[in-house]
Amino acid sequence: MFQIPAAPRGIPVAWDGHYYGRDGQSSVPLNIEEMERIRNEKVIEDWSAGIIENAN
Repeated sequence: MFQIPAAPRGIPVAWDGHYYGRDGQSSVPLNIEEMERIRNEKVIEDWSAGIIENAN
């Protein structure tokens, strides 16, 4: 058994020159719109990933 880490933010995942994404339990090819949506994710700031100084 092995683990596959989450894809880096803003980078579509490719294998053998083709880009894939999840659709339920299957891996399916990504279309152009889906690849652009993934590439634009890096522009949107993820508030949940930040560290809040002096939080208690």
